[in-house]
Amino acid sequence: MSGEIADAEQTELIYAALTSWGMHRMGPGGSKMRSFEEFKDSVTFVRNDIENLREVSPRGLTSSNWSALERVFKEIRVMASGTTIVGNSKVMAHLLPNLVAPIDREYTLKYLFGHGMFPNDLNREWNLMRKIHEEFYFPIADAHDFQEEARRWMNPRSGYSWDTSILKTIDNVVIGARRRQLTRKTANPG
Repeated sequence: MSGEIADAEQTELIYAALTSWGMHRMGPGGSKMRSFEEFKDSVTFVRNDIENLREVSPRGLTSSNWSALERVFKEIRVMASGTTIVGNSKVMAHLLPNLVAPIDREYTLKYLFGHGMFPNDLNREWNLMRKIHEEFYFPIADAHDFQEEARRWMNPRSGYSWDTSILKTIDNVVIGARRRQLTRKTANPG
């Protein structure tokens, strides 16, 4: 019973975090989230896949694990808009921090691709998410030197409280690199 309570509380906290990050904007424009009940039901629907994936590492992903990750990605219903990669990756990063990094338009997509615009198509967004993880996040996370540095940053006494997993640490480096790009552009506009 306590596991169910923990799962319910975690689902509520994830939904609240997304709301506080501006994933639900009032008015006619901007991103919109689905109701909490719809979100909660969608997470409950894939709870077995989530539980089975919790102990899997990126290096240990099998084709069956990738299929389970795809099911989780495609079944989570958090955003009311047609775009799923941002909202779903953020949810999955909370549920499966060892396998999924959060992806957003301003930092991840613009840093990796130079733009943040991608078509609203669930299959293409899943393929993009998998590509970003297989070709960017996982190779960095697998690098021995990075692992040592990330462990140091993730030490509770390190002062880097945002570095909660190796993949989130990489995400934080991407955010810093993207901010540096933007600072350079404003300092050298020509």
